[in-house]
Amino acid sequence: MSRRDLVEATLGEAEEARALLYAGFYDYARNAGREEPGPYETLEALILARNVYFWRGRTGIVVFDKGTREGRLMLALFCLHPDYHRSGLGADMMADAVCLATERGFSELELYTREIFAHLRRFYEGQGFILERTGPHLTKPDGNNRIFMVKPLRHDP
Repeated sequence: MSRRDLVEATLGEAEEARALLYAGFYDYARNAGREEPGPYETLEALILARNVYFWRGRTGIVVFDKGTREGRLMLALFCLHPDYHRSGLGADMMADAVCLATERGFSELELYTREIFAHLRRFYEGQGFILERTGPHLTKPDGNNRIFMVKPLRHDP
């Protein structure tokens, strides 16, 4: 496995990361009834924790966070620049994210997204994620259900 296309972000790149997240999640936010995405208040802390990675230059960005249980890593943000939406590159970026999570010793990768976005659920299922449950946001209930998914990670001997 290789994660050669993921490069760790630095604190000096926080605004570039924020801009990529804003662009990549703009339609998601609008379709969820929000004016705009963000504000990504914890981004600098996540960069300092070595959890933010640019993918293929500035084509995409992967942000990890603490998992909800031991052995899990949360795929907090997974974002391609809008020029590459529906291009097929998401699967390549996910493969690199899975590889990195595996290299870091985690046994599972988890994520959540809004239940209304059936196309995202199909994408994640196609990448090996399994529906674990549905329910409100973990920390900020807003009346919109989320789907919580998990992917077991394979560790080769």
